[in-house]
Amino acid sequence: MILRNPDRSSYTKISNSTLDDSRLSFGARGILCYLLSKPDGWQVRYFDLKKNGNCGEHVVRKYMRELVQHGYAQMKKRPKYNEDGNPNGQWDGTEVLIFETPVSVPI
Repeated sequence: MILRNPDRSSYTKISNSTLDDSRLSFGARGILCYLLSKPDGWQVRYFDLKKNGNCGEHVVRKYMRELVQHGYAQMKKRPKYNEDGNPNGQWDGTEVLIFETPVSVPI
C-alpha cells in the first residue's frame, strides 16, 4: 500500500519512463532523481553527490557513467583561457549536463 502526503506543493515531477528505465541501476536512478529535483542551472558537484548519497567517489562515478552511457548525462570539458581570451590548451574542469529523457547526440 502506498500512502501519499496530501501536501504536494514541494514535489518534483519526473517521467515514469525515466523511473522505469531498467537499463539503469537503482543507484543511478536515485542520483538522476536527486539531480532532476534541483533547479535549472544548478551545478553538479561530485562532492555533493557523495555527501548526500552517503557513498564514496567510486560509487558516484560508477552511477554517473551509467547515466552517460544511457543518454541521461553528458560530460563536457571546459577549456582554460589566457588573459587574451584564447584557449591555453589546458582544462578548467568538466561541465555535467543532465537530461530528463535520454539524448543520443552530443550537445
